[in-house]
Amino acid sequence: MDEDDLKQQNEIIPVESGEPLHHDGEVTPQSIGYGLEKFAIVLKYFCGEVLKGAQKAHEDTPPEILNAIKPVKNARISVNVSPSLWAGKTPKAAYDALKAKGMADDLVAYVLARPQVDGSKTDKGKLFLPDGSDDSVYLKKFNGLIERAAQRYTVTFIK
Repeated sequence: MDEDDLKQQNEIIPVESGEPLHHDGEVTPQSIGYGLEKFAIVLKYFCGEVLKGAQKAHEDTPPEILNAIKPVKNARISVNVSPSLWAGKTPKAAYDALKAKGMADDLVAYVLARPQVDGSKTDKGKLFLPDGSDDSVYLKKFNGLIERAAQRYTVTFIK
């Protein structure tokens, strides 16, 4: 089935350039007169057209410009962490507070590694793995998380 057959079968009417893509307010299937199934087909059609345009633009871009645009390697994520989440708390309480804020395990481990948080690395590592492992496994897990966080994040402890 080619594109014209699909348009005809599903009554897709492409929007000409300069014509608005939406009505006043929020765009919903009902606001443009389509049921949800037809709306999905229309949306898929327009997304395909956008992607075709992006591909064409990429093909038309001179190589010297494409070579100048390189992804940032080893980019680190800046994170501000309030001491109220960990200062003066047990490792378990600090872990729970940090996880409640949606922090990843490696970032939580990095914060728990601060000397102001009491407890050994092995005990802190137990927070990230189920019970029943050897102490060396907990230590290795905790150290691995700290190392990964040091590569991924720039952490600032705000007051």
